[in-house]
Amino acid sequence: GLEDILNNPTLSRSSSRISLQDGVQVASKDQDNKISHLSSLLSESEHNAAALQEQCTVLKGEVRRMENMLGNDNTNIEYLKNVVMKYLSSEPTAREQLVPVLSTVLKLNKEEVSSLSSSASVGKREQVPWTSTWFYSSS
Repeated sequence: GLEDILNNPTLSRSSSRISLQDGVQVASKDQDNKISHLSSLLSESEHNAAALQEQCTVLKGEVRRMENMLGNDNTNIEYLKNVVMKYLSSEPTAREQLVPVLSTVLKLNKEEVSSLSSSASVGKREQVPWTSTWFYSSS
């Protein structure tokens, strides 16, 4: 009975074939899960790399902009110095012509431009040294 079943080569092969197939299926599912997980990790890594590349590009642009600002700073100060010196040493008509330049360089608001324009034309009414134009009141 039992000894015949255990020693029967047909039954033994068929059951080992079934257990081998089960083992292959389990291993295949395990490999599929691993592949799926690795694919997910790869996709996430590619997404992160793209975001970091975009961030790098933005930061490089910001660094260039800041370097340009620092590089232009000395040029702007030199230009401002020259315009102010020209304004202070000029006749009233020439000073009035420098008001728009000073307004742009100093980014003056309308009230400040008006005050500077009044100050520039002071010498037309009366001859006064440039230092007193700072304290001149047109009221």
